[in-house]
Amino acid sequence: MGRFSEADAAELLAVKALCYQGRDSASLRERVGERLARHLRARPIASGRVTRPPRCRCIR
Repeated sequence: MGRFSEADAAELLAVKALCYQGRDSASLRERVGERLARHLRARPIASGRVTRPPRCRCIR
């Protein structure tokens, strides 16, 4: 694994700062996802929507 660049280190500090703003879980995931998507130039992986796993029909 490579080392963090100065830009990566600054972004990590910004993400850590978001964690201390007192946001609820969904809002925090959304904001962190947006920041990291911009920084990494990628799509965010956290959707903010939680889905239930399908029920197993073999166990009643």
